[in-house]
Amino acid sequence: MENWQRQSALQALREDTGSACLQDSELCVRELPFSGKLILHAKRSHDIIKQAVSEVIGLDLPLVPNTNSVSDRTMLWMSPWKWMILHDPSETRQLRRELETALAGVSILLSDVSDARFGIEVSGAQARNLLMRICSLDLDAGSFSPGQCAQTLLARVPVLLHQVDDQPTFHLYVDRSMAHYAWDWLSDAARGLGR
Repeated sequence: MENWQRQSALQALREDTGSACLQDSELCVRELPFSGKLILHAKRSHDIIKQAVSEVIGLDLPLVPNTNSVSDRTMLWMSPWKWMILHDPSETRQLRRELETALAGVSILLSDVSDARFGIEVSGAQARNLLMRICSLDLDAGSFSPGQCAQTLLARVPVLLHQVDDQPTFHLYVDRSMAHYAWDWLSDAARGLGR
């Protein structure tokens, strides 16, 4: 078997420019470190799922739309019966096995999308302005705040957007095949802000 190595969706960009980071004093756009990502789809039985998530992942199941639970792992609400679990990639197999065991007999689908979803971080005083240039979601501080997440389109690219803190810092999760396109849109929008 050949020896393979995980490669960034922005590898070609790194080869051209030396990095995948745009940064100045008010804005930073960078590639997030690789993380494990599990998608949990469930039908009903919230009490059983809440208990399993609490015991296995150590988080409260976010049931309020567009919210999350955070500790050393993060769980993002995606729809009434769907969540994304972000974790250390070394834990993926074990977490999946433990969740499947804890939820045996419950109608669920647990998918490993670690390599399918690519993470981009947008942070700094101009982060909201940048994202509002290419996203129709109302990201005003009074409407979208830390701990919230939403699925939306970013320049026609489906994205799961999560506000991490008040800086503000946003994490964007896009399909790996669309990562370079999303990055180009973010870069162009940043230049439009004078960056």
